[in-house]
Parts: sequence; C-alpha cells; structure tokens
Amino acid sequence: MVQKARGVLQENLIRVGSMDKPLLVINGPTIFNSPSPHHTPLLEKYFRLGSYDHGVNYPDGTTFVYSAKEKYNDIRHYNNGRNKFIVDSLWENFFDVNDEFDENTMGIICNYHKNKKNIQKVPAWFWYEEHFSQSHQKPVSMPFEFAKTNSFLMQIGRTKSLRTDFFEDLRKEKLLDDAKYSYLGRGIGLEGSNKVNDVISPYVCHQRNYLPEWYNSTHFTVVVETHQDQGSVFLTEKTFKPIMYGHPFILYGQQRSLEMLKNLGFETYDTLFDESYDEIENIVERRQKIIAQIQSMPKGQCREVVSHNFDLFWNRKQVEQGIVTDVIKPILEFINKA
Repeated sequence: MVQKARGVLQENLIRVGSMDKPLLVINGPTIFNSPSPHHTPLLEKYFRLGSYDHGVNYPDGTTFVYSAKEKYNDIRHYNNGRNKFIVDSLWENFFDVNDEFDENTMGIICNYHKNKKNIQKVPAWFWYEEHFSQSHQKPVSMPFEFAKTNSFLMQIGRTKSLRTDFFEDLRKEKLLDDAKYSYLGRGIGLEGSNKVNDVISPYVCHQRNYLPEWYNSTHFTVVVETHQDQGSVFLTEKTFKPIMYGHPFILYGQQRSLEMLKNLGFETYDTLFDESYDEIENIVERRQKIIAQIQSMPKGQCREVVSHNFDLFWNRKQVEQGIVTDVIKPILEFINKA
C-alpha cells in the first residue's frame, strides 16, 4: 500500500509540475545525471529531470531517457506509441541497443558511421564535456612560457593493436628516448610504473590525469586517439587535452580528424607539421607519415594558434550555446513533433 500511495503521489506531482518544461524520466546513468552532473543546471532550464521509479505509473506523453539495453527492458512496456524514448550514447560512437529506431525513439551520439532517421550526431560532445569536467584544471600559465627539457608528450591507455604498432615504431626509431610518455596497458605511467590489476579502473582514474609540468617541459603532444581505422571521426578527450592545456599537437587518429576539428572552429599546426597525413586513407601509410613528422622534431611555439584554440575551448558562452544547438533543441523538436 505504501508503494502504491507513493506511486500515486509521484504521478500527481508529475501532472501538476511546471508544465512549461517537458519531463524527462531518466533510467540509469546518462548525460542528464551521471557521469556528467555538471550539465544539469543548463539542462534544467529546458527540462524537468526525474529518475525512473518502478512504483510510478507514468502518464502518456512521457519521454524516457536511457543508455543501456537492460535499462530499456525496465521501461519497454511504455513503448505503446504514446510515449517517447531518447537513447543517450554521447560518450560513444556506437549504441548499446539496436539502432533501428522507430518514430518515437531518438538516439543522440558523439558521431556515427550510419545516417539514419532520428539520430542526432554531436561530434563536439567531448569539447563540451571536458570544458565543464576539467574546468578546475584550467592552466593559469601557458606552456610556451617555459623552457623545454623533453621532445614531446604522449599518453596511451588501453592496449590496442594499432596503438601498439605506433608505439613500437616510435620506440624502434628511438623517438621515445627524450619524450614524456605513458602506455598504461603496458604498465608504463607518467607518474612512474603503473601496475594494471583491473580491467577498467586503472584507465578510468588515469585517463584525465594532468600535471602542468608534462606540457610545460615538452614541445608538443602526440595524440593517440581511441580509433585510427575508418568510420565516423570520433574525437575524445585525448584530442582536446592539448587544446585545453595550451599545447601544439599532431594527431594519430582517423582520416580527416583534423578536418573535423577545423569544422568545429579550431586551428591546427600546419606550420609545424605536414598535415597531409590527415587525408591518407591507408592506416599504415598515415602512421608512417605521422612518424616522419615527429622525427623532424619541430620546436615552434605557434602562440597565436595555441591561444586561439585555448580561448575557444574555454569560452563558456560558446560551449553552452553549442549544447543548446546540438543537444537541447533537437530533443525539444523531437518531443514536440506530432
């Protein structure tokens, strides 16, 4: 009886709440609650956010938000043609569920290799995410103000074959001898030896580690992205680290990754590197071209480009407008669509 009464009360609160804003009922971790709670104040200007409760009988016209397959199973009985569903995959370039979305389901994702109806792609998502989540680490001094003692900075997390090929090529060319680097999957950490005992947690706790000295003492960053093979360009925190911390960079990622960055308004370092590598489709040829650029060991500071990227990344007004344009407005249009 207590659970039933609580359900009726919750339903009444939902019905008489601030009806000018649509209700989003969230089941499980999503960008509307966790792991991105820093977005909540902005999202709450446009939505009422509530957590899914098994004891509540939600009225027709409710919009449910979920990410994982098992979370959909909790709410699938509401898929009766009178409610809507949002599948959040903004932290990924794949969905954890079947992507054959019906007219009442919308997917939001960082980027995706398919062009399908009701899928909103947000390739700038990790810019928006890192802007908020790493704001406590915004540098007060720029790396170009310091003397350099090492060649470049490179951070690698999980072991993957294409990353290992790149790492081994750099090692064979002795390009790591004067670099600051990590490869957590091999037990190598920037802070010293890193023993990998757990499948997940060592990478999670290390992937956003930051010390100003790593950037201040090196000329540029070698970004090793999540993917190097073909598909939609997936730019993660790995690419945005040198941008947010004021460092030139060369990017070992997917073909046309630099092109994507330029489309977002950032500038790249064609005065330091021959960036034609970005256009090369073959992974091996692209990798060799990048290694050749690293071998040249450019030492230019590129202050104007660094400052432009830094200022753009940390522009709160522009980031919030980006979230409104890329995430919030498409969701509102989807909800309001008859």
